[in-house]
Amino acid sequence: MPLIVANFALAASIVPRAGRRPRAAKPLLLLGIVLNLATLGYFRYANFFVDNLSALAGLDLFLGKVVLPIRRGGRRRARRCRLAPLSSPGRS
Repeated sequence: MPLIVANFALAASIVPRAGRRPRAAKPLLLLGIVLNLATLGYFRYANFFVDNLSALAGLDLFLGKVVLPIRRGGRRRARRCRLAPLSSPGRS
């Protein structure tokens, strides 16, 4: 949820007002991209780096299971409907 709010705030500050784009639009866009990629990178690679650091340094580090907070497999497929063929005026 905090990432959604941050994205919304960044987008709202980038939107042109009075027909002019704000000066900080490009740096804010870059900040938004970096923030989203950093979040994705954390959820994707956090355990990988902690496990490798633990193995290299001989430490017993444990991060826990980091899971990307998305629901998978929840899509419902649209049902296909069979339509009755239309009869043309010349056919019976």
